[in-house]
Parts: sequence; structure tokens; C-alpha cells
Amino acid sequence: MPARKAAVAAMQALEHIGMPEARLNIAQAILYICECPKSDSVTRAAEAAFFDAEHCRIQVHIHPQSPDIARGVSHREEEDTGAAMEEELDALDLDRDVELYSQTTKSLSGFRRIVEAIRERKRSGAFRYYDTICRQVANRMGHLREFARTHEVIVFVCGAKSSNGKALYEACREVNPRSYLSVNQDAIDPAWVEGARTIGICGATSTPSWLMNKVKDKIEEICTR
Repeated sequence: MPARKAAVAAMQALEHIGMPEARLNIAQAILYICECPKSDSVTRAAEAAFFDAEHCRIQVHIHPQSPDIARGVSHREEEDTGAAMEEELDALDLDRDVELYSQTTKSLSGFRRIVEAIRERKRSGAFRYYDTICRQVANRMGHLREFARTHEVIVFVCGAKSSNGKALYEACREVNPRSYLSVNQDAIDPAWVEGARTIGICGATSTPSWLMNKVKDKIEEICTR
């Protein structure tokens, strides 16, 4: 158990139980925290990151729908080809040390194109790039687009905050405008499937099969009314 959890538990015990009963909870937390191994690695890493942002490196982040922010960090939506980023690269001083990061749900081809574009423009300084793209998402894109093409309607099921779900849903919508995003069976609009002969149901990597089945049952219920 992290030391902060022990401290929070002791604080909550004091708030809800009061003194003197909470003395044992507080004493237990003090002993636990005292015996925990100590490290300043988080502090040192944070200080190094802030120093790099202020003085040393340009960090280029490939991330959708984020405005450009200060301190030489560029965020911009990347198309599958990566072309949307290339114009911004010309505005950056790439002869400084450069680090490239990508959102986990971006395309592999787009990421590789940006890597090559930076290499072509650099004359000096270090260049490091971090391939953090989720293969479960990237490898599904082609199959998912084909699936969306072969059905009149697509119902994509995922959580409202699922980043990989939104990326996969957008891949469906690119090839099939009758693609709809639903968080569960209760969010389905009967108008979505009206007149459709073929309906495809798919979901994010983390969408549970029981939820997909509930969505299927709901759609079948709507279609048989």
C-alpha cells in the first residue's frame, strides 16, 4: 500500500471517528510511513523535465484537437499521412535537441512520416522519438474500416472517455457516415437503424462482451417492433 493511502486513511479515521479513538489509526500510519523506503526520484525527474522544457529541448507531441501551448511544445491533430504536422515543423528550431511523442491511438504510418520529416530537417542536435502507439488500436484500423464498409449502419460501443474507442469510432465514420457512438444499450436511438438491412456492432479494446451483447439485444428489439 502506498504511504499516501495510509496517510489518507488515518485522516479519514480522524474525521469520522474522532479522538481519542483515532489515535491507533494515526499511530499505525506514522509507523508505516516511517518504515517505507524513501526516494527522491519523482522530484528529480520532475525537476529535470521542467528544466528541459525551459532550456534544452523542443518536444513535439502528436495529439488530436489540442491548441498550441507555450514553452516550444507543439500539439496538433495528425492525419493518417502525418501531413498536418509537417508545416508546423518548419516553424520550429529543429537544430535544438528534439523529442517526439505521439498519442497512443495515432496511426503508425503517420508517426513514421513525422519521424522521417524531422530527420530530414535536422542539421545538429539530438533527436529522440518514443513510439507509444497502441498496436491493438493501430492493427485494428484496417479491419475496422472494411467492417464499416460492408454494413449499412455501424453502432460503436465504448466508454465516453475511451481514447482508443474514439479513434476506432472515427475510423468507422470516415468510411461510413451512418456510424454511431453509444456508451450502452440505453443510449441507442431507434432512428439510427431505421430501414437498415445490415447492422454492424463493434467496440473498443476495453469494451466488455456482455455490453456488446446487451447492445445487440436492444437493436434486435428495436428492429422487431
